[in-house]
Amino acid sequence: MYLTALILAVGPILGCGVINPHRKNSEGYYSAHYYACGPIALEKAINAAYVNRGVRLAENPTSRRRISQEIQDGGMIRKELLALFNKDAVQITWPEEIKKIADQHGFDVVPIKDLESLDSKKDIAIVLIHGKYFSKQYHWLVYPIDDIKNFYREKTVIDMIFLLKWKGN
Repeated sequence: MYLTALILAVGPILGCGVINPHRKNSEGYYSAHYYACGPIALEKAINAAYVNRGVRLAENPTSRRRISQEIQDGGMIRKELLALFNKDAVQITWPEEIKKIADQHGFDVVPIKDLESLDSKKDIAIVLIHGKYFSKQYHWLVYPIDDIKNFYREKTVIDMIFLLKWKGN
């Protein structure tokens, strides 16, 4: 009875994340995060950096699943709290997580102000965007692989650009 009263009182404030949350898999990870744009962008960027360096890949040096697990191993408290209001918050990848994973995979992250300062033949960057009219729809993309400027067509707003540089170079 008390639980029902609590749910009725607090439920409208919280949201679907309380009633229908993403579940962890048998390994203890949110598999929904494996398909989030952060791990996908990191996978594409790291693998492209290997190719740019002349490394011929038989397989990816890293996978989005492994990247997602590394991110989740770093802590999920903020995401889990936000997921009480919107269950998809477990799919968030914060900028500091992008930097940490890049560092763990041998890269320095250099903030860049604009895409025009990048060279599409040699640079790989991870870019955070949102849409002018979709301001809550943030998305991580990879330069030069993704069509960043046209992702939300003319409404694309670039928030952050992180150039990946091999450590020691």
